[in-house]
Amino acid sequence: MSDDQPTADLPPPQDGPFKHKTANKLYRWYYWVIGAVAVVLGVMIFAGNLIQANELPHCDSDRAKDTLSDVLKTNKVDAKAYDSIEQVAASDAEVSCKATLSLNPSGKLDLAWRFFWKDKDANYEITQFSQREG
Repeated sequence: MSDDQPTADLPPPQDGPFKHKTANKLYRWYYWVIGAVAVVLGVMIFAGNLIQANELPHCDSDRAKDTLSDVLKTNKVDAKAYDSIEQVAASDAEVSCKATLSLNPSGKLDLAWRFFWKDKDANYEITQFSQREG
């Protein structure tokens, strides 16, 4: 090879892969921000679940409703809606609740229950269960 022979034809640098260097920095910044937001949200959700795991559920919380729905399904009670949910009493050791539910096809269910700690586990107990027409 001599210095007189042309080398491969290369495009000018402004037409190369680094032409949009500013756009690449913008995308990297954008992905970094999205990643940071995702990490912060993940930590917040984890912390919220950790805090919630050490508390008894509130009467009208999704956790309480899910537990109650599971109990009713296990006992073959076909409830279609909550008419009312009320917290009767609450402390760090126990939460007492009562509710009225509409049943399929008709009727009402008056229900009382409590959440309490037993050996560091959250438990529940149904304290009243009465069905009526209405």
